[in-house]
Amino acid sequence: MEAQQKLTEVQVETPIIEETSKQDFLAPETANNNHYLILGKSGEGKTVLTKRILTQLANKDSTACFHVIDLHGEYSELFTKECTWSSVERGFPFDWLKKTTDLPWDIHVDQKLCEIIEATNLGPVQLGDLRKLLLRCKKDITNKELALVLRKHLSQSSQFHLDPLILLLRENTNIKSPYGRSVLHDLSHLSNKVSQSIYVISLFRQIFIQAKFSNDSIPHFLILEEASRLIKAETTMDMLWQEGRKFNINGVFIAQSWTLPKSVKQNSATMLLFPSAASAIPDSTNLTDFQNYARPVFKFDGSNGEWLETQISENKNQATVIDSPLNFPHQAQEINEKHHDGQHELKLTKISEAVDECTEPAEEVVDNKDNTQENSNDIKNTCEPNKVHDSESLDQPSDNSFYRAKWTALIISIIGVGSCLAISISKVVV
Repeated sequence: MEAQQKLTEVQVETPIIEETSKQDFLAPETANNNHYLILGKSGEGKTVLTKRILTQLANKDSTACFHVIDLHGEYSELFTKECTWSSVERGFPFDWLKKTTDLPWDIHVDQKLCEIIEATNLGPVQLGDLRKLLLRCKKDITNKELALVLRKHLSQSSQFHLDPLILLLRENTNIKSPYGRSVLHDLSHLSNKVSQSIYVISLFRQIFIQAKFSNDSIPHFLILEEASRLIKAETTMDMLWQEGRKFNINGVFIAQSWTLPKSVKQNSATMLLFPSAASAIPDSTNLTDFQNYARPVFKFDGSNGEWLETQISENKNQATVIDSPLNFPHQAQEINEKHHDGQHELKLTKISEAVDECTEPAEEVVDNKDNTQENSNDIKNTCEPNKVHDSESLDQPSDNSFYRAKWTALIISIIGVGSCLAISISKVVV
C-alpha cells in the first residue's frame, strides 16, 4: 500500500508575523457581516494581503478560530505549534472503513449513521461484501462519474435532518473535531482537485452544522484560496454567506475570477479588488451585484501594508481597489473611474503604480506623508535611497519620468490630430 499522505494541523496561539499597520484592515463595526472577498490574478499579492488580514483578525479577537485551506503550503509561517493528520490515504481525505473511535472527523459519524440506517437488515456476510465493494469503488475515486455523484450528494440539504442524531453520538465516540480551534489544513500534498473540493465542502458543512447546534459564540473564519475552482455548489455558498453570519461563521475567499456564486458577491461586506478583477467588472458580472456598495474608498497601501487614508464609507459595505502588486513600491495617486449600467453606478478608487528600477521588494516602507522625514531612517530597501525613499518621491513622481510621460503623451496627441486632419483634407480634395 502506498505511503499515506499527510495533512498538517497547526494549533495557533498568535500569528508570528509582526503587525505594522497602525489601524485595523478590517470591516467596519457597522458592516452587515465579516465576509471578505479578495479578487485578482496570480502574482498581484492576494496571499500577502490575506496573511495581513488574518494577523489583524487574530490580534483583534484572541478567541477567534481560523480554518486556513492551504493548497500550496504558503501559510505555515502564520502558525506556531505543529502536528500531523494521517487521515489522507491514496489521495482521498476520508477513510470510510476505519472504526468510528479512530476517526478524526465528526463527518464520519454522519456517514456511518447513514450506512447503519441503510444496512439495518444486513448480516456479517453482507457487511463484508459491502466493505469489499467500498474498497473497490475507492480505487476509482477520481473518475468523473463518481465525482459528480459525490458533489450532488454533498449539495443536497436532506442530510440536515440527521443533525441532532449526529450530535447525540458525540458523547459515545472518541471523535476529534476541528470545531473550536484554529487549524491549518495543508492540502499541498493532495494533488487531486476533486478530492480537494470534496474535502473543503465537507469541512465547511461540518463547521456550519456544529456552530448551528452549539451554544458558544466562538467566531470562525474560513479561509480558502482558489475559491472559484474548489467551490461551485451554489447551496453550499448560500448556506455559509447568508446563514453563517447568524452563527458567527465568516468567510475569507480568494479567487482569480468572478466565476463565483451570486450569494458570495452580494453578501461580502468587504470586497478587495486587484486591477485585473476591477477591470473585468463591466464584462464578466452585472453591476447590480454591487447595488449594496457605496463609493469604494481606498484604504490599503499595497507596497507595505500601511494605510494611505482612513476615510470610511457611510455605507455599511465597502469595495476597495488595490492597483499595485503588493511586493512593489508605488506612488499614491487616486484615479476615479465610473461604470454605468443604466441604473447603478460603481465608482472605483484606484492607486496608480509607479515601480522604480528595483529588483527586490521593500521590507518596510512608511507611506504617511506627514511623518515621512521622521521615519526615513527606518526604511530599508535594496533600491537606492534617492530613487524611491526620497521624501519628494513619496509625494510625487520623479521629474524625469513625469516630463517624459508628459511629452510622450503630447507627441502622440499631435500625431493623432495631424493624421485626422490629413485624412479630412484628402477626402475634401477627392
